[in-house]
Amino acid sequence: MTELPTGYLPANTNSPFGRFVGDLYEKVDAEGRAWRGLRVEEKHANLAGIGHGGLMMTLADLVLSQVIRHAGFAPTVTVRMTTDFLGPAHVGDWLEGTGQVDRATSTLVFVSGALQVGERKLLTCTGLFNRISKRHAPKGTVEG
Repeated sequence: MTELPTGYLPANTNSPFGRFVGDLYEKVDAEGRAWRGLRVEEKHANLAGIGHGGLMMTLADLVLSQVIRHAGFAPTVTVRMTTDFLGPAHVGDWLEGTGQVDRATSTLVFVSGALQVGERKLLTCTGLFNRISKRHAPKGTVEG
């Protein structure tokens, strides 16, 4: 395994799909922002040999959901996510992202974020997430 960028540790994800994607890592930077990242592997490539758009959208969704949890809202499910692709990720790249909660209501959380490789922004995204009530949350995910 190649060395991780400073501050990253293995992600503590309970999502079976998140684990399916591969090794995910997370950090909180000096400004208190939550980040998630992964090394783009050959299994993530499309026929053109670059990171598949589905991988980038999946990581964006995982980033936005982590940002929401880090802000103290848990659990949530994605209602809508929009993405704009700005450039490709290549096999071997460290792909990472962060975002922010833009607004929250009693049932919805609005977020935005971006993915990047180094200083090169590759994807921007916005998301709308539904706050799950205790009644509908998976067992063991909501305190109370």
